[in-house]
Amino acid sequence: MVIGRTYLLGPDEELWEKPLSEDVETLLAAPQNDSKGVKLSEISPDARPRPRDKTRVVTYRTPHNSAIQVYDFRKKASRVVWGPGLVMLGPDEQ
Repeated sequence: MVIGRTYLLGPDEELWEKPLSEDVETLLAAPQNDSKGVKLSEISPDARPRPRDKTRVVTYRTPHNSAIQVYDFRKKASRVVWGPGLVMLGPDEQ
């Protein structure tokens, strides 16, 4: 994962698409407000999420006075990000 600078893929490399569950896709597509979190029950089922580029890093802005738990399947460990903050998922995290 290369962040913050340009990177040219080598001849033996290819872009990798990160698969996410439908709930996570809906949460990422919802409008975010720094003072209030987003609940899945508050999102309209008719709202069409805009398509995201699955080859880009997945980021989520953590609202103030909240926490997000991220689980790494390779390490079998979780981490907690306290808001306000920016969560960037690694390759094996959800």
